[in-house]
Amino acid sequence: MSNIQAEKSAIYGKVDTNRLNANNTIFKINVDFENSKADYINSKESTQGVNNTLVLNFLNNPSKKEGLNILLAKINI
Repeated sequence: MSNIQAEKSAIYGKVDTNRLNANNTIFKINVDFENSKADYINSKESTQGVNNTLVLNFLNNPSKKEGLNILLAKINI
């Protein structure tokens, strides 16, 4: 079973699931470098599928020159 949550602050969402099984699917992730926020996919137990695409939608350019640490997905295979 999946649980989809959206933050009150607008466009960022979170998908939490125990098992993610997807085929021929496009996952669009919004990434905000300025505020270090992004959509997030979390598969806690297992992940399966083929021909899946992760599309990153950069909402702005990072102003920082050092490395950024923004978690976009956490999956167990």
